[in-house]
Amino acid sequence: MFERSPLTAGCRPLRDATARGFPVRRGAFSLGRSRRPAFTLLELLVSLTIAATLAATMAAELASAFKIRQSAERAIGPSRTQEIAMEIIRDDLQCALPPRGQFAGSFVGTDSQDNRGYDADDLIFYTTTASPFHPEGANGEIKQMELTVYQPQGSSDYVLVRRTLNNALAPVQENPDEEILCRHVLGFNLRYFDGTAWQDSWDSTQLNNTLPAAIEVTLSLDTLELDGDGKPIVAQTIRIFPFPCTGLSPDAASTSTSGTSTTGGN
Repeated sequence: MFERSPLTAGCRPLRDATARGFPVRRGAFSLGRSRRPAFTLLELLVSLTIAATLAATMAAELASAFKIRQSAERAIGPSRTQEIAMEIIRDDLQCALPPRGQFAGSFVGTDSQDNRGYDADDLIFYTTTASPFHPEGANGEIKQMELTVYQPQGSSDYVLVRRTLNNALAPVQENPDEEILCRHVLGFNLRYFDGTAWQDSWDSTQLNNTLPAAIEVTLSLDTLELDGDGKPIVAQTIRIFPFPCTGLSPDAASTSTSGTSTTGGN
């Protein structure tokens, strides 16, 4: 006969759980094992929704930041470009040579417009300024300089360029070095002070081989922004540069200096 253990004495014998209709999962009562927690489908959907919302919010913030940066660059870019172009033009003009003597070269400023009807003046003169794009060792001291506006082939834009002929004594005229000073030009106007009044053009061969006392440079650029009426917003800078050597009489030179000192900060 089956003998009861002292530990089970007085206890009712256990019956099979299946006999009472209770399903038993295999391993449910295994010692040392526990159920691993898992996400329900609803929890996964909620998590994905939150993640998508955060991603959309971050994308909108980044798009707004890039838009603000682009607007700032468009607002600051034209003025910075104009300032750099003006500094280069100032150095070129202050090194301009008087159109007389052994190495005489004419100073000719032409008043003109482009095919849009905007100012697009042209100036050809001789100067000792540097030509950074010319090969090392071939950069002569005296060179012919041209400042002009033109439309590059295949482009709808207009650019202000600086053309340099570095060898004034070359038997065959070389191709000029061309440097783009600025793009999106909506106006390049030059005026010349003769000691009494401002002139729209200047030809030293017709004016006793002299330079003007000063030159006024007006540079207008398209900011690529539109105002409330849908018209382009134009950034305009006006600077006046005196010439150290003009060839004018002492009286005219002193008059020109005093006449431009009050407006030199424009």
